[in-house]
Amino acid sequence: MPANPSTKNAHEQLITNLLNNLPAGYTSATVKLPNRKFNTPLDTKWLRPTVIVQDVVNAQAGGLWKRYEGIFVIDMYYPIGGDDLAQLTEAEEVALAFEDVELTGVKCQNTLIQLNDSENNWYNIQITIDFYYEG
Repeated sequence: MPANPSTKNAHEQLITNLLNNLPAGYTSATVKLPNRKFNTPLDTKWLRPTVIVQDVVNAQAGGLWKRYEGIFVIDMYYPIGGDDLAQLTEAEEVALAFEDVELTGVKCQNTLIQLNDSENNWYNIQITIDFYYEG
């Protein structure tokens, strides 16, 4: 993996990989990107990705090489009363696009799919991806 200790690059790589691997029925218009205008749909599924850098550690004596560790969280929203098994299938598709995948300067590792409480009129499944970048 090429060294690229850039938070900007991590955001770009993770979100681009998500947009390039959207399950059927999703488009870029159904993805709420960070700090972008978004009209929440009333009756169709949508996604909300969030990149969280949690820690930085010295990976080499003297601090010349650092590892930045984080999680990439993708919230999948389905209207209440939708097909939860279809949503789980789509969550597995998204998780597979990140499980042990190396992007440019970012290494994705474990993925976890979690069922969350409903939010307003939405059934929420959350995909969490562990990642790191270093340099």
